[in-house]
Amino acid sequence: YPQLKGLLSGGEESINYVIISYGSDLENIDMAKKLNAKRKEWGLNNTYIFVRSRREYKEIEQSFDEKCFFFGNEKQSVYNFNAIVNDKFNKMAAMRNEVYDIEYEVTHNEDKVNYTEEDFLNIKKQSSVSWYLHKTQTDRLSSIYCCLSLRCKLHMLGLDYCSSDSAEKGLTESEYFNIYAKDDMPNTSFYNVTIDGKAIVKYTTDYKQSKRKNLAMCEHYRWNSFMISQGFVPASINSILSEKIVNKKGVEKYSNGKNISIRTHGNLTTFEGLKQFSKLIAQRDGKSEAEKDVIKYDYQLLDDAYWFITKTGNKIIYKKSYGSK
Repeated sequence: YPQLKGLLSGGEESINYVIISYGSDLENIDMAKKLNAKRKEWGLNNTYIFVRSRREYKEIEQSFDEKCFFFGNEKQSVYNFNAIVNDKFNKMAAMRNEVYDIEYEVTHNEDKVNYTEEDFLNIKKQSSVSWYLHKTQTDRLSSIYCCLSLRCKLHMLGLDYCSSDSAEKGLTESEYFNIYAKDDMPNTSFYNVTIDGKAIVKYTTDYKQSKRKNLAMCEHYRWNSFMISQGFVPASINSILSEKIVNKKGVEKYSNGKNISIRTHGNLTTFEGLKQFSKLIAQRDGKSEAEKDVIKYDYQLLDDAYWFITKTGNKIIYKKSYGSK
């Protein structure tokens, strides 16, 4: 108790979260009761207690005050179809993957200039099937963490996002891009293709020094950290150039170093290493480096952020300064 009191007594401007998840439901609830009593005794109004409870105990939960929160109800969060398919960040990740597939289709078929609504609906359908049947759990988690990282990157720009129902004034698209990509705007005029309100961006290998590039580098190193946390290691140059695997559709193709079974990935490298990766693959396949470029994927999250955030029922706002109301 003296140690806890010292840790939680940081001052009026500090906020403390105590998360209890170490034993059975009854053990967790018992500890929560003790700490809640001490919180009141010590006058720590800025301390909040979160208690894991796998089952729902309405009467017990109602006996706690507004500083205590229960989480982990398996009936609601685990064994619940809507929670599985309609979770906020899962939906955002699936949507991000859908846009990625549409952009891939458009940018890898530049000779096709006319796309119909039916074309896009077919791509979306295939993307949805692939998301659940062909993507690995690591692939899905990667997309989810990509979406989770969006708010952090907006904070770096002095921005944030909130629900569109909020009273906060949202930024216009031009205001957002003026902050994020001034003097280095995404090229949306090349393809002249708009999907569900989002313009497809043309990427080249001329990545000029800018705020936009710095944030793309941040995204790549975040992805590196995620992949390392999943047990992946960099692929060798030999495996990038020569290794072949059979995909889930039964087609043999170059792995480019991405081999889930042995946890290697050819893009697990520095930002400069990505340029070397594209150069190697381009030489092997007799293609241009621009066609095999992978750096563009690190740009897409913030290039699409305004459309993506507004499409998911949110809006971009200026980040509140510390201590503001």
